[in-house]
Amino acid sequence: MCYTGSMSRSVLGLALLGVTLFVACSDDGGSAEDDKRSKKKDAGADAALVTDGGAPEGSTSEAGLAYVDVPLTVVLRNSGGGKGLAVPLAVGASAAVPLLVDTGSAGVHILASDIAPGSITRTGRAVREEYVDGTELVGEEAMAQVSFGAARTGIIAIHVVDRVGCVSGRAGCSGQDGSDFFHAHGTSGIVGITLGNSVAEPAIYSPIAQIPGVLGSAYTIRTNGYAGTTGTLTLGNPPGGLPFAEIPLVRESAGTLPNGVPAWNDARVNVCYSVDNTPIQNDCGPSIFDTGATALFWSTNRLLLSQQSFGALAPGYTFHAKVDGVFEWSFTVANPAVPGVDMVLPSPGAFNTNLGVGIFFAYDIRYDHKAGKLGIRKR
Repeated sequence: MCYTGSMSRSVLGLALLGVTLFVACSDDGGSAEDDKRSKKKDAGADAALVTDGGAPEGSTSEAGLAYVDVPLTVVLRNSGGGKGLAVPLAVGASAAVPLLVDTGSAGVHILASDIAPGSITRTGRAVREEYVDGTELVGEEAMAQVSFGAARTGIIAIHVVDRVGCVSGRAGCSGQDGSDFFHAHGTSGIVGITLGNSVAEPAIYSPIAQIPGVLGSAYTIRTNGYAGTTGTLTLGNPPGGLPFAEIPLVRESAGTLPNGVPAWNDARVNVCYSVDNTPIQNDCGPSIFDTGATALFWSTNRLLLSQQSFGALAPGYTFHAKVDGVFEWSFTVANPAVPGVDMVLPSPGAFNTNLGVGIFFAYDIRYDHKAGKLGIRKR
């Protein structure tokens, strides 16, 4: 079991060739790879809101809002060109701070030093996260309201990080610089917004799923591509625009999140992979669309060493990822390969393929909590 009386959990991180991946331990004692699916602003000014003239189901303070647009910022996460997405999030009365958006993990994990006094109520239950390089995030469960601009939760459980460091015997880990583990790439923590709960502390799960009414029923991530600097997180149901092609998801074994919202396994999307001029054609398997990974980690053991360069798919090969009738993402690997653009790392021991943040640079992607669907739309 990953959870103890102190509510600790083990979280694995991987940083190599300029790529970053967060992997958490699942609540059944296995690796989360088996289940996975990982400047302050005025909070009221961070989002554009639109009304539809009617009150969303269960909504109170946000009655009448059809959707809220929250700005995203593209952040550089490592020296190899790996990038991520950050969203301004306010805890209690604190000013909004940027948190790394992670569609492959669950819950708010934020540095205590970046929260204003009086904004949280600590519960006394310890929470500890450990990364594969020895970095650990040590803190406590706390209760607070969380706000994405005008979209607000009630009082929910979050992880307040009091200390970032290295576990005993692992000096020199990425956490050796303390809070700069986050601050170095312009963030104050992580906000996990997976549709499920298998990699979360039992009470710490996606804050979007805890926003009442229409605004918590779905979200869409849009970017301006790898070279862009901004994007948008849309909460709710914006009108108009091109339709999304949809992939139905299966329910998690638990069925629902702690608040009764349906829990969906968005780590087992069946995607098929091919590499031109090789025998690898339409090799299909479970996959996750994960903003928390800066590169694409392909669960295959069929890629020959002669087809690799420095542990990645070699330059010149054309790679395809597709779901028939929904999308086909294709690119030719350049020299050098860039994470989030054309870097493909074979990961034969992984349960699923992690498409990483790169697919979010190529497509608009929508997560529907209510209907249990993943929507994909080419820009």
